[in-house]
Amino acid sequence: MPNYLCKQCNCINQVAPEATHFTCKNCGVKQETPSFLESVDSDALDEAMLGNPVDEGQEKPFIETKLNVPNQPQKADFNEVKPEDAAGKDSIYFKAVSKMGGANIVLLDEALTLLQTIRGWKDAEALIEQCEEKIERLLEEERLEKEAEQKRQKSRKRAVVIGVSLFVFLVVFATVFGLKIYPDIRYHKAVAFAESGDTVKAYELFKDLGDYKDSSDRAAALYETYKTEKLTSAFAGDTVYFGNYEQDGNTKNGKEAIAWVVLEKAGDKLLLCSLYGLDYQKYSEEKEDTTWETSNMRQWLNTDFAEEAFTKEEMAFIATTEVPTGDNEHYNSTPYGNETKDKLFLLSLSEVKKYFPTAEKRLASPTDYAVKQGVYQSNKRLSGNFTCCWLLRTPGSDGTQVAYVNYDGELHYSGASVNTRGATFRPTMWIEIQKEQ
Repeated sequence: MPNYLCKQCNCINQVAPEATHFTCKNCGVKQETPSFLESVDSDALDEAMLGNPVDEGQEKPFIETKLNVPNQPQKADFNEVKPEDAAGKDSIYFKAVSKMGGANIVLLDEALTLLQTIRGWKDAEALIEQCEEKIERLLEEERLEKEAEQKRQKSRKRAVVIGVSLFVFLVVFATVFGLKIYPDIRYHKAVAFAESGDTVKAYELFKDLGDYKDSSDRAAALYETYKTEKLTSAFAGDTVYFGNYEQDGNTKNGKEAIAWVVLEKAGDKLLLCSLYGLDYQKYSEEKEDTTWETSNMRQWLNTDFAEEAFTKEEMAFIATTEVPTGDNEHYNSTPYGNETKDKLFLLSLSEVKKYFPTAEKRLASPTDYAVKQGVYQSNKRLSGNFTCCWLLRTPGSDGTQVAYVNYDGELHYSGASVNTRGATFRPTMWIEIQKEQ
């Protein structure tokens, strides 16, 4: 029977001559049978991958793997691979590349094992990094999918035997993988980064691990060095940490580092906007004509919040900024007030459209602490968290209204009452990174 390459994972499949379709034995993707000219002879393919013909009686520098369990790929034993010359290294290189096309963790792991035997050959180092990143991403997607399935099982309360068995399996798998295996992998990776001097990667991994082992203590020890290196090397779109504020709702364990999105880099300055809605605070205590200049929000951000979130040393790096009045293209007659000079401020409508051009990019979630303080959440999720509304500094349809971003990321030009309940805020500021050196 003729052989055909799967267009999804490059696995060779034997197909009956009269078949118009076949299903890949490795990845399970159903596809049309290629033309006769596209059929592949296994031996010819091996010789083509080697780059040179193999003389009769000469040992091939690769091992063909036979699978013992149908549809369940197993790792090949690569111990007999001898990358002693260019042809041998090319053989290993092309075998590895052929396994990297799909989203199969086993094949990617085999590719990684192959590439590690020819470090320094062609772009093997870059491909090793690609394999590691892809494996880590696939493992994370698998974990999230397992957790989502577990929740769906709980909500439907399936009482049938199959449903209960699947639920038990998912619980065990998610517990072992989510609480032990995956965090332990990331922990040892963070330790390796720290020992090699890569403070930025080490800190961010320790920070994401939270209270796992001594991750919190290690992150705290690296923070000052991280802050210098990360802010200096950051670009628009990056996430950085600066300052601390209560976020997990547990005041006994202290404040947590604040995550910021870099909106713009201008010379030695970074424009930062908080990644999450940090707290509940009314724009104005009373429903009355209010501008950014006269708002309670402005005063609170630049006094109470600033003192709580930043040390005196950190405050010195926050630039005093000329904050223009927020413009509203739909309600030009609404009084905007005067420009101000502030260290912390809220974005205007025009700035939100510039830095967050789509509704999806404007979605935001509140911290657990913000929810406890009174911030409302929707049923829409962002990275596993519920979304929320967040206030802007632009007036709405009249002086008693203020524009905001809704749960779904849409801009509301007419606004909500200045003393509305349930909305949060995302403070914004310019950092002078040169002072960190």
